[in-house]
Amino acid sequence: MVPLTIGEKWYIRLIHYNRAVHSFKDARTVEGVTYSTFQQAALALRLVEDENEATTAFEWATQYSTPAE
Repeated sequence: MVPLTIGEKWYIRLIHYNRAVHSFKDARTVEGVTYSTFQQAALALRLVEDENEATTAFEWATQYSTPAE
């Protein structure tokens, strides 16, 4: 089982890889709107298609990856 709290770390990493950010607030800001979560910001940036994408990715990784990965 993947803890739901890991999702925000996944979303900020995704945002950071796709655009330059200078602060946590900057990472949550899209077109002048500051979202309350990184997940909402990633959705606004269209980096993900739905809010369950992080959970799905972690579940896939735990099933199909080796411990070293």
